[in-house]
Amino acid sequence: EPPAPAEEQPGEERAAPDSETRDDKRIVELRQGRQRAITRYVRLFEEAAGRLVKRETADIRRAVPKYLGKRSVGDFEKWLTEFYEDLRGVLPDYFRALMLTLADEILAAVARELGEDAPAIDEDWITEYLNNLAQVYTVGGEKQLRALLAEAESDEDAAEAILERMDGWDETRAVKTGRAQAFEAGNALAKFGYAALGVRYLIWSGGDCPLCQALNGRRVGIDSYFLKQGDSLNVGDGIAPFPAVRNIGHPPLHGGCDCVIVAG
Repeated sequence: EPPAPAEEQPGEERAAPDSETRDDKRIVELRQGRQRAITRYVRLFEEAAGRLVKRETADIRRAVPKYLGKRSVGDFEKWLTEFYEDLRGVLPDYFRALMLTLADEILAAVARELGEDAPAIDEDWITEYLNNLAQVYTVGGEKQLRALLAEAESDEDAAEAILERMDGWDETRAVKTGRAQAFEAGNALAKFGYAALGVRYLIWSGGDCPLCQALNGRRVGIDSYFLKQGDSLNVGDGIAPFPAVRNIGHPPLHGGCDCVIVAG
């Protein structure tokens, strides 16, 4: 799953409007504007992720014949650990400039919404966010490959399975990562901006699927969560409950989710 943002910055608190007087039209307009803004960055995040995936799969493809079948699975596993440690260190560079550009746009939009000046982005926050992304991305990739190694009955089977997974990653990993990160980063930056400007409550807005519809309109304190780790979102109608494997303080809820948060 994508990473959670760093802690929000403190600011002067704003009183939240009474839930009975919230302007639903206002929320819809804010949501649509935020979705359009983030969607413009999806392709850019996909391109950045594509460069990352190209490097990742190329290096792994070169390592497979070098280790599997000539040395041992243990040697390949050692190489895999070192490879993903190195990738964690360089991954933030693939996204940093794009994150800073997106930050300027999202924070300006948040400020216009509140009638305030845009808060300055904290580059330490950007660094922590990208380090979290690097951790989640590399742990996820390494976990997939180690599972293939554990299931394989021979070095040849392992090599074939890993090369097949590389083909799959070339086709889908950049697209999935790019879209998820555009909405993850866009919402995380919005939450940063709201907190910096003293907003006390957030509203989840969106809902193209039953799970997201169940959260649409939910209002929580900015230091709280829409779903806490261990919660289960149950919407019935034969749809499997959604288990929250981490605290969810802002969208996206799942792959393909385009929900956003607005000030509540």
